[in-house]
Amino acid sequence: MTLTIEVAFFLTIIIGILITMLIIERKHSRLQQEHYFWMAAAAELYIFDYDVRRDTMRLSEACAFLLNLPANIPHFSKVIHNEETALNERGLNYLRKAMQDDNEQFTICLKHKNQIKYFRINSHRFCDYGDYKLNRIMGIFADVTDNTIREQKLKQRAQTDQLTGVYNRGAIVQLVTESINTNNDKQQHAFLMLDIDHFKTINDSAGHQAGDTALCGLVLNLRQQSRHTDIIGRMGGDEFCLLLKDIPSIVFLHEYCNRLLKSISQNVHYAEDIPVTISIGCTIMTDFDDFESLYARSDKALYQAKRSGRNTYNIDAASLAIS
Repeated sequence: MTLTIEVAFFLTIIIGILITMLIIERKHSRLQQEHYFWMAAAAELYIFDYDVRRDTMRLSEACAFLLNLPANIPHFSKVIHNEETALNERGLNYLRKAMQDDNEQFTICLKHKNQIKYFRINSHRFCDYGDYKLNRIMGIFADVTDNTIREQKLKQRAQTDQLTGVYNRGAIVQLVTESINTNNDKQQHAFLMLDIDHFKTINDSAGHQAGDTALCGLVLNLRQQSRHTDIIGRMGGDEFCLLLKDIPSIVFLHEYCNRLLKSISQNVHYAEDIPVTISIGCTIMTDFDDFESLYARSDKALYQAKRSGRNTYNIDAASLAIS
């Protein structure tokens, strides 16, 4: 009997010690977490920490402000599936996506402090040792605005003709090819080639600066006469191409060419008062086209426009038959 009491007393002491150790460990863990979030706040880090067992989402001060969400969100799993929640839906969607993609990065663009900002999001899942049950999901929104804008500018510079600001040859070939690959039977696209009539004469008589001015004036009028969905590119020299997307009819193409010819001759001049004119060759995209076939047909139509006296346009016969 005495031995049993002693054993029970000993076990009670052991259990008490274990409980005390567990309490101390939890307090230490919470203290570490408080230190962690204090440092995040001091450094203005955009951090989130989801406690799976407690179903609680905690955001650093900067992250909460960024996503327009409270710093602590209890019952988080219910909140993100509640369509009638009063919390910011976009911010919740970003957190949901970040939590689903373990160790996968993706970039978002949002308005922060009245500025457009880019953030790369990365998260990691932490599991318990032994049973490998999911314990926490933590992640960070890293501000990559400067790098992203720098990359965009470099990409734009690589795709842009430096004189006129339109797409260069490499970019226009890629964009037209993409349009060919994504085209459907319900859309009709027109591809145009054009150049300035007697451009060599302009350079020889008035100088290369006058030629550059004529090229820029041409592009300005192209932009004014085109829609935001149309693609304009400079192939080289005074040769330009246009992709008119989803034109309603062949009549639209006739009207566009006539309007463009008139606009150029009235608004673009060299040597003060000598009008600049252009010639245009047109073709309609088919299901069997690639860039080279479009270019060849429109270039042939451009040659026919030149033979017809310039300052005019020509639509290849095959396109007229299709329409």
